[in-house]
Amino acid sequence: GWQNYFVFLNLVSSPLTIGFMLFLESPRWLIATNKLDKACEVLNDIAHQRWNNTKAHFNTSDISSIHKTEKKRFYTFYHLFSTRRLAKQSLVQILSMFTYAMVSNTYLYTVDGVHNSVIMFTFLDGLFRLFTPFIIIFLDLQLPSFGRKIQFVGALVIEAVLFGVIILLISLGYDYNDSGNS
Repeated sequence: GWQNYFVFLNLVSSPLTIGFMLFLESPRWLIATNKLDKACEVLNDIAHQRWNNTKAHFNTSDISSIHKTEKKRFYTFYHLFSTRRLAKQSLVQILSMFTYAMVSNTYLYTVDGVHNSVIMFTFLDGLFRLFTPFIIIFLDLQLPSFGRKIQFVGALVIEAVLFGVIILLISLGYDYNDSGNS
């Protein structure tokens, strides 16, 4: 039952959580946030012989020329739409969050109304999601033009088409009540 499910989750997530504590922070992020000493430690650890044996040694004077302290600008909502490129990116992000909210609400409704077992629904949902990365990797290797933009827009188009089909079926009077919903 539930106890075995939680034991399984803890067996998987506990080593991953400890592993994440062992990962080093990105040197780019440390340089951008003006933590040059920590950035040097990370770069020296990466250059160590156990990783790539470059025999390079970094100090703060080496990377201080990379970091340029600039005055931080104050951005407003207007700046999201100030150029054509930013406006397109902002609208795509807004559309993405809207469709994500629709999918999340549909999942909540489905779990609450149709399925008798939340564990079975979560298992099936995870099983179907398991194959998605492999499909994307296959398409990425086979089609050179298959990039992040096509993946993102393609996912939004598929969601829009599926929701359109559902709206069409409901508007045509299709009985969508399932026997599990009674």
